[in-house]
Amino acid sequence: MNISFFYVDEINGTNIAKELELRGHNILYNEIGYETQLAIAVCLYSTKNMMNYIEKHNIKVKTASVVLDIPFWRIGIPRWDEIYNDYKKLVSKCDYIFTISNFTTSEVKRIWGLDSIPLFLEFNNKRIEEYYNYVANRKHQIVCISRFVPHKRFELVLEAIKDTDWKIVLIGYGESLNRYVSLIYNYKIDNEILINPPWKTVVEKLCESEICVHPSIFEGKSYVPKEALWCNTPVILADIPVNREFHGDSVSYFKMDDVEDLKRALDTLNRVPAISGRKFIEKNTIERVTDDIEKWLEENIK
Repeated sequence: MNISFFYVDEINGTNIAKELELRGHNILYNEIGYETQLAIAVCLYSTKNMMNYIEKHNIKVKTASVVLDIPFWRIGIPRWDEIYNDYKKLVSKCDYIFTISNFTTSEVKRIWGLDSIPLFLEFNNKRIEEYYNYVANRKHQIVCISRFVPHKRFELVLEAIKDTDWKIVLIGYGESLNRYVSLIYNYKIDNEILINPPWKTVVEKLCESEICVHPSIFEGKSYVPKEALWCNTPVILADIPVNREFHGDSVSYFKMDDVEDLKRALDTLNRVPAISGRKFIEKNTIERVTDDIEKWLEENIK
């Protein structure tokens, strides 16, 4: 099959494309050929690029847009309303709308009134497997990975482990860094902060840590918990719909924004072993999701 993929983030935007290419499909990146049967754009900016390309080259081709998320707290803010209204117009012009979770599909329906298909549910297990190393005796440390922005709520973890002997490893970047540093200093927490380290280092920290905590109040697909589980690291998550969708009861949860409940979940007796979570997300590996996408392509694209 001949498929074009438009993307701006190679790490997260080409997982399925590369797997399809390995399986013998003809894939073009950020361009459309005369034989292209379907052009797929991953995210808002890729959708803009795809539509501009089609208009510039006067091409007729079936199109699909992969919607990553519609963060609820941005609704009602004028500049974000303008951005997402424009996004809705672009997506509405596509023949198909895909999402990365059932939760996002429900939000696309609730906010935009559009139907979509939760098809791109993969996480990049191959990135983990490239550097994974089994660690028998893990360090007494918590690892937290993501952008340092308010809705990720990493300050909850810092508040939960003050006056304990936990070490925390924070990996990411963003506007909340200074706040985290201040809390770490005030609470005298043993820590390591890594700003955008090499991926090999990220995997090493996941493998060596005793637990991964992801307290975010909103996620589209939430890669980090899946990456941690693929490293056989137990996970504690905020109890939000998308986490329940992808992990069921195979991980530990705490009440969203509740420090005391997070302390409870950090108790060893309340943790779910990583092997349970890893087995639960096998269906979301690149290989398994590509199987589902190939089936959809065979049934819908001629």
